[in-house]
Amino acid sequence: MSYFDKNKLRISSILESNYKVVKNEFDNFDFNYEDRLGKLKIDTLFKKWRGLYEFSLKADKKQKNVFLGSTVKSRRKNNGYYELEVDNKVIWDGIILATKANLFKKFNQTFIGRKYFLNTLSLFKNCEEVTTVSIARFPSRRIIPIHKGNRDIVRLHYGIEIPDGDIRFTVKGEEKKWENGKCFAFNDFYEHGGWNNTDYDRIILIVDLDRKMILNGVR
Repeated sequence: MSYFDKNKLRISSILESNYKVVKNEFDNFDFNYEDRLGKLKIDTLFKKWRGLYEFSLKADKKQKNVFLGSTVKSRRKNNGYYELEVDNKVIWDGIILATKANLFKKFNQTFIGRKYFLNTLSLFKNCEEVTTVSIARFPSRRIIPIHKGNRDIVRLHYGIEIPDGDIRFTVKGEEKKWENGKCFAFNDFYEHGGWNNTDYDRIILIVDLDRKMILNGVR
């Protein structure tokens, strides 16, 4: 089975019941924000993020022809704000809103999370299986090549602003289209990728869940 049954994930129904909350906060947020002080902060997450995603795109053997002669790199745009590039074109960028990826493994909100998405993050307060919440942009006329991620994660995508037209996500060859206010989930270590052949950017929430907790019955 390519996708995880979202009905077994309690956060899925919580998010799908609160689309207006999430959308209203996004509408008051500028994705191209400037945080000059944030650029000066030590960002301990970036090294982990870069090591996982940049390497996974470079190393996937089935993508040899895609990346033959191409430059794949990641960049820290701001504190908790990262980009993936192929041949100097941004194919994905995302901002961490809250994460447990810290010394004490507590679900800490980032500066952007506290300032712009407080009501959204309150939806996760009783969900100990949630490890990271990010907001992610998939630019117009871009492709995210097939790659694999973290074996310890069940990843949930939640549509915030999805354009009409030819835009899809694929897990192990099974395609889905994102929908506003709807979720789907998958095991991050399965081969996945996507394309956006529209004139508009796609915006989603990415919610990472502890796979062991999910398999052990925490829903």
